[in-house]
Amino acid sequence: MSRKTEPVGTITINYSDGSSRDVAIQPPGAAIRFSLGTAEAHAVIWRMWTGSATTDIYLSVRDGRNGGNSKYSFHASGDWRLQYEYSEAIKRGVPRVIDQWDKPVVDSDGLIFVTRILTPSDDIVVNAKPEKDAAKIGWITPAPNGMLNGLAVLMAPPGRAPLLPADAHLVAAMSLADGSLVFVLHSASELQPYEEDIFARMRREAAKNPPPGAPATYVPRADPEYRCQVNAHEGAEKGPHSIWDLLM
Repeated sequence: MSRKTEPVGTITINYSDGSSRDVAIQPPGAAIRFSLGTAEAHAVIWRMWTGSATTDIYLSVRDGRNGGNSKYSFHASGDWRLQYEYSEAIKRGVPRVIDQWDKPVVDSDGLIFVTRILTPSDDIVVNAKPEKDAAKIGWITPAPNGMLNGLAVLMAPPGRAPLLPADAHLVAAMSLADGSLVFVLHSASELQPYEEDIFARMRREAAKNPPPGAPATYVPRADPEYRCQVNAHEGAEKGPHSIWDLLM
């Protein structure tokens, strides 16, 4: 699930229902990979890493066909952005920055909301071939079909005792150079009709600009490895950030 680095210790996580759990903390400079599903049937594989001497956080998918030509950068300066890699921006003839927003403030639970990855369970299907690096990936059991999975990335500033939601399962914990902690948590909710409608509309819009290797004619759900990641903000124009990982 991570580079070959030893955990720097454990943290006792206190949940809002009064329970607690000890979790290993990955050191500054570590990288983790995680995905919903199994080596045979999964959503996109995410890679999250940090600097060994900075408090910047980075997030991307590994597959160039499914968004690996861009990455999310959550800079300590508060400049948070999604941007293309240099070569991709040059090839497309566009600016590197796709989206940019400000780092949120600490909430009442002592946490900073980074982003949330949303994936319908129905969009996790058998892949064309098993994942060859399965042992290096943290596999997360998705909710049953008809449900919506949420992978929340949260940050706790140094010296704070964060209170994590009781209905979420802790996937990973990472430490930053200043002592801040980063958490990845999995939760699930029933997929609502309005969410299904929005996701279907986004699939149709994404199909208008298919990635390399996509079929010439869009046939919904025909290719198990044809996915899209939608960059979104909830509520206000630059409100809470989310990423929708959808099977095309």
